[in-house]
Amino acid sequence: MQAIAQARDAGDAAARDAKQRQVLGNERGFKLRVAAAISLSRNLTEENTAALTLALISDKEAVVRRIAVIAVAKACASQGLSPRTQTAACDALIVARRDEDKKVKKLALTAARAPANPPTAPLSAGLYVYIPMTTRTSEHAQLVSAIGAGLAESSSMFSVDWASKTPQQADAARKSRRAYRVDVAAARIDVRKGTRGGVSLQCSVSMAVAPWYGVAAQERWSASDTARITGSAKIDSTGTRAQATAECVRALGHDIAKKRLAAFLRTTSRQAASDSDVAKR
Repeated sequence: MQAIAQARDAGDAAARDAKQRQVLGNERGFKLRVAAAISLSRNLTEENTAALTLALISDKEAVVRRIAVIAVAKACASQGLSPRTQTAACDALIVARRDEDKKVKKLALTAARAPANPPTAPLSAGLYVYIPMTTRTSEHAQLVSAIGAGLAESSSMFSVDWASKTPQQADAARKSRRAYRVDVAAARIDVRKGTRGGVSLQCSVSMAVAPWYGVAAQERWSASDTARITGSAKIDSTGTRAQATAECVRALGHDIAKKRLAAFLRTTSRQAASDSDVAKR
């Protein structure tokens, strides 16, 4: 009877953790994401650690990232996790050293173990990133180009070009690549007159990242697999509003892609490879 009760408790805990991972990854209300991060950080399983690692890289709320960075630091130093999960945690911890939030950055820098050379785990041979032209404008084309350039500067493992334009899952597998789709959008938040006759402008860029599931000539998407990365920047320009907006968006898109999107895709790829290995056993 005791064994049955323990098994039931373990099942209940696993179900609670699964629900909290969904909340952390998809809930819009940051207070619920904060509560989910706290809950998951108390039980650093493979799945919970992966969810917290992704939150550290991609969640837009600093409070969530502060909770995540503490848990991820513990995971990076843990000996009870798989090499892939531990490596992903250490990678995210290094990225967090450049976080825009001072507390997150400090926590990452002062972590008990934040190695310059974390343990390595195999990545897929390459990652193909499909960035569709959802808006046929020169500004959007420049943003897409800037994101591609940021990924390329981050690592040679990323590719935004594919011969067939729409690679299928089997096609990507034959080339030992994982494929992801990144939908990007930009907005001008605030415009004011500059001190010397130009404009002072704030812009934002958001990216929706999802794994590519090619089915025949179509695409299939799962909303639960989509993550969002957002950022904002401010510039002072002597040009027109349109010129300043384009300049701001290009620079911001490039920066987010190079620093955050690249790290996010590396982490996601490692976790996907780990899940695939588990499924094969």
